[in-house]
Amino acid sequence: METANNTGVDVKWGVGRGLSLDATVHTDFAESDVDEQQVNLSQFSLFLPERREFFLENAGIFEFGPRDVFTSPVMRPFFSRRVGLTADGQAVPIDWGTRLTGRAGPWSLGVLDVQTGAPANGGGEGDNWGVLRVKRRIGERLSFGLLSTRHAAAGEENRVYGVDADFNPTSRLKLRTFWAQSDDTMDGTGRTGGLGAVYRGPIWRWSLDATEIGERFDPEAGFLQRRGVRRYTGSLTFVPRPDIPHIRNLFFEGRSENYTDLDGRLNWSWNGADLFSFRTKSDDVVSLYGDARFERLTEPFEIHPGIFVPPGEHRFGDLGVWFETNASRAVSGNGWIQKGSFYDGDRLAHGLGLKLRPGSRFRSESSWDHHHIELPAGTFDTNLFHQRLTFAATPDLSTSAFVQFNDAAELLSANLRFNWIYRPGADVFLVFNETWDATGFGQRTQRDRQAILKVTYLFAV
Repeated sequence: METANNTGVDVKWGVGRGLSLDATVHTDFAESDVDEQQVNLSQFSLFLPERREFFLENAGIFEFGPRDVFTSPVMRPFFSRRVGLTADGQAVPIDWGTRLTGRAGPWSLGVLDVQTGAPANGGGEGDNWGVLRVKRRIGERLSFGLLSTRHAAAGEENRVYGVDADFNPTSRLKLRTFWAQSDDTMDGTGRTGGLGAVYRGPIWRWSLDATEIGERFDPEAGFLQRRGVRRYTGSLTFVPRPDIPHIRNLFFEGRSENYTDLDGRLNWSWNGADLFSFRTKSDDVVSLYGDARFERLTEPFEIHPGIFVPPGEHRFGDLGVWFETNASRAVSGNGWIQKGSFYDGDRLAHGLGLKLRPGSRFRSESSWDHHHIELPAGTFDTNLFHQRLTFAATPDLSTSAFVQFNDAAELLSANLRFNWIYRPGADVFLVFNETWDATGFGQRTQRDRQAILKVTYLFAV
C-alpha cells in the first residue's frame, strides 16, 4: 500500500469590489466530484466537464469561441480540464497556481497562471499554463473581448490569441463573432473564426452558427475535437400554448449540425427533430423525436473490441420516445427508448433514471443506459449504471457514495466521501476511491485503491 503526505495552502482574497484572487500551492482536489463514466460509440473523443472547485468559480468569464449546440463541443481555445494532464491523459500534480477573476463596472477579467509538476513516471518536466481573458461592455448592447493562452513545456511553446464581440440589437436577438490564431513552436500558425445569431421569442426561437477551424489550429490549453473543418448549425423551435387541459405548452423543434472539409465536401451531418412534445402544468415532459445522421469514414474505426466499422459513406437514423417527470417531487424519473439503423447495422437503445427525495436529508439517484447493436462485423451490448446516495445528518455533516459500472470499458468504480464543516469555510474531507477491472459485478479484479484525508482551515484576515 502506497501512502503520501502532502501539505497545501489555498488563499482567497477579495481584491476590491467584484474581483477575487485565489492562490494555491500543492493543490489537492480530494473534495471534487468524480467523473461520470460515458460510453463512446463514435470516432471522436469524449468531452468531460470541469469538476475542480479551483477552476469552477467564475469559469464563465473564460468562455470564448463557438457555442456548444447539440452534440459534443467542437473547440474551446481554453479548457481548464487540460491543466494537470499530460497530452496522453496522465494526471500530474499542480505545484502552484494563481487566479484572478471577477467583474468591475463594465469590465470582466480572468487571469490564470498554473505550474504543474513532472509525471509520476519521471518522464519530462513540468508545464506552465497561462490564460488572460478581458471583456468590456459598451453601453447596454455591445461588448468586446480579448483572449490569450500560453502552454510552455520542454522548451516548446504554444500560444493562442483571440478577439470576440457580442451585439444584442434587441432583448431577444443576440449576435456574436470571434477570431483566434494559434502559434506553435512545432506546427506553425493556424486560425479559426466564426459567427452566430440566436433569437428567443415567446413562441418562435431560432439559431444559426458557422465556424471554420484551420488545418493547423492547435489550442494546447483548450479542447479541440476536429480541425480542418467548417461547421454549420441551425435550429428552429415552435412553442405554442394552446388551451388544452393540464398542458402548459407544446414543443416542436428541428436541429441540424453539419461538418464539411475546407473544400466544402460534407463529412458529417446530424439532423434531429422533436416531432411532438408537450409539457404539463405540473412540469412533466413527453417527447417523440427522430434523428438522421451521415458520416464519411476514410478509415475503419474500432467501435467495440474486435468490431470495426468499415470506411465509406454511412447514412442511418432512428425514432425514439423520451419522458421526464418533475424533479422536485419526492419520487421522480426519466426514461427513453429509441430504435433504428446504426452505421451498416441496427441499434436498439434505452435508458431509465430514478430519483428519490423522501426528505431533506436523503437523496438517491439511479440510472441505467443500454445499447444493443448489431453490425455485419459483430453484435454487442453496452450497459452503463450510475448509483449516487447522499445523506446529510446535519447542515455541517454529510456523506455521499457514487458507484458506477461500465461494461464497455469493463470498469467498476466506487467513490465514498465524508465532509464535516467544523467552522465556516473550514472542512474535513475523508475520501475513499476504488476501481476494478470488471466484466460484471461478480467478476472483478482490483485495479486501484485510494484513501485521502484533507483538512482545510480558514484564516480570516
